[in-house]
Parts: sequence; C-alpha cells; structure tokens
Amino acid sequence: MNFNENALAVDEKVNVEMSRLRNDSILDLCYIPLYDVDSTQFKIVLNNVRSLHKHISDIKHDQNLLCADIIGLAETRLCENDEDRLYEIAGYDIVRNDQDRTASLTRPHHGLIMYVRTDSEIHKIHRYSSSNFEFIFASVSPVGKGHCQVLSIQITQVFDV
Repeated sequence: MNFNENALAVDEKVNVEMSRLRNDSILDLCYIPLYDVDSTQFKIVLNNVRSLHKHISDIKHDQNLLCADIIGLAETRLCENDEDRLYEIAGYDIVRNDQDRTASLTRPHHGLIMYVRTDSEIHKIHRYSSSNFEFIFASVSPVGKGHCQVLSIQITQVFDV
C-alpha cells in the first residue's frame, strides 16, 4: 500500500545489462519447438499433466502443444463425473480413458486422454484400464499425412519379470 516507485534507485549498470539482455542476447534452445517444425510433418506430443482439471488452462494456451496433430496426456485424474466440455480444446476431438473412482471421493491417480485434430479421421480406438496398466490405442489418418497408429501407455505398477 502507498508504494512509492520514486523511492527506488537503479544502478546504471543494471540498466545497461538489462538492455543488453533484451536486445543483444540470443537464447538458443536445445530442441526445435513444434511451432517451428514444418506443418507437413506429423507431430505427436505426450505429456504427464498430473491433474488435468488443474492444468487445462495451461494446455489450452500452450502454443507448442497446440501445433501437434495428436496430444496425449497422462495422469489426467479425470473421472466419469468430469464433463468433456470442460476439457475441450478447439480443433481437437477428445478420446478419454478415465480410471474408475475408488471407494473414496478422491480423484483416481491415473487416467489418459488423447486429443486428435478434428480434420483427422479416426478409424479405430481401443481403451484399457486397470489399477496397474492403462492404454489408448488409436488408428488415425491426419489429413495429408498418411496413416498412423498411436499407442499411449501408462504403467502404474512395476511388474516382476
């Protein structure tokens, strides 16, 4: 309250360095962002969202993710009571694989969702979910990019071999 910006003093060296960083420094990424990849290339993203209901706004505004033809998200923690309309992303169809809610009222710990561009043709979808393992399999033909089969898997328990 009653903050007085005129009471602050900034050393000129700070102003010079800030100017250099803004104008002369270039940050080279160690990867090529999807928005810089040729749009004729088929792009798939898989992310662990650790509660989609908490991060859907971030997903809807992430320009790197939204350049993908298919977005797979793990650990969505969605349940049958969560309406699709709350998780829609413009330009994508939703394929959900929610885990059954346990006896408690808490959200399940896992769950998968796959977003497929609406201009793609989905030929087959298979879903499976158990307390140890879950997957979504989709056979998809993105417009002008051929045909592909995508499998999003989440293993929730280590098995002895």
